[in-house]
Amino acid sequence: MAFARPNTNAPKVPARGKSGSASITGAQARHPNSRPASRTPSVSSTSSRRSSSSKDPAQDNESSESLDASSQPKSRPTSVCSTRSAFGEPTARSTSPSSSKSKSTVPRASPSVNTSEPHQSGSDSAPQPTTDSLQVAAQLYPWIYMTSTLEACFKTSKAAAEKDIAAREAELAEEESDFSEQRVRLEAERRIEFYEELSTDKFTTAAPSVMQAFTAYEEECTTLESEALKLATSQRTPTENDDDYYSPMRPYNALLEKIEQKQREQQELHASIVALTQDDDINNLQQQEDDTARVQLLRVFSACLPVLQARAANLQMAYELLEGAKENLAMSIHLESLQYSESEEE
Repeated sequence: MAFARPNTNAPKVPARGKSGSASITGAQARHPNSRPASRTPSVSSTSSRRSSSSKDPAQDNESSESLDASSQPKSRPTSVCSTRSAFGEPTARSTSPSSSKSKSTVPRASPSVNTSEPHQSGSDSAPQPTTDSLQVAAQLYPWIYMTSTLEACFKTSKAAAEKDIAAREAELAEEESDFSEQRVRLEAERRIEFYEELSTDKFTTAAPSVMQAFTAYEEECTTLESEALKLATSQRTPTENDDDYYSPMRPYNALLEKIEQKQREQQELHASIVALTQDDDINNLQQQEDDTARVQLLRVFSACLPVLQARAANLQMAYELLEGAKENLAMSIHLESLQYSESEEE
């Protein structure tokens, strides 16, 4: 099997061109497993392409200096790589210092982010109020629109609520129309019964007179009690009529007679009230309703009985007080008379 010798007199391939331009036709025809040389780029061309694509001029200068310092010509690696690829040999990447240096020294371009501006904006104070009419109108319009919308909603809801309430009132009025008629009828019947009961002989004649007598009795009893207390606690003063033995006793006797008269009136008034409240129809009255006029009047007169009993007890106490004061006065007068008679005898 004969191998074709590579042509060393072939023109040099530029660094930026595609690798694998130098091809051997004979080798490709004879070797069936060989691959086209154009698909396998050379290391030098790749490094030169990377160095040329870099935008940094300093990196371009460094890559060019590393390539100049190399002892091998640029065409040789290209031809050797193409020869190896033609015979199916694996192509190894060049580990030249120039390519490694170019790879290590070429960083990827990253967008610059200025982080000072957000801090400056965050540290600024609140925005000053603007005087532009358009900006002021733009700020006020949402609030005006919101308030107008809320007011419209409120008016609408209020009108709907009032409408519902009016409809419900009409329904209730219709439902309660029957009850209202019954209520009016019941009140009218009660008034008629009250007037009928007042038109009877007992309530037209006896009830008013008994109540008037009771009020007059209350006033007179109050006056008598105060007079009796005042007379019993008063001291006797000598007068021109002291020669008469019975003259100091006359106020006591007059007040005692008034008290006895009021005691008799109290007994008569008590009997009339009892007769008015405890009649033959009392059993029928208990079966009636409590809110009738007759029952209400009977309750008023029944409440007067305990008051009469208390007044009778007060009058009895005043009577006893006056009796004791009268006896004391009589004893004092008797002692004075004895002393006077003894002084005359001496």
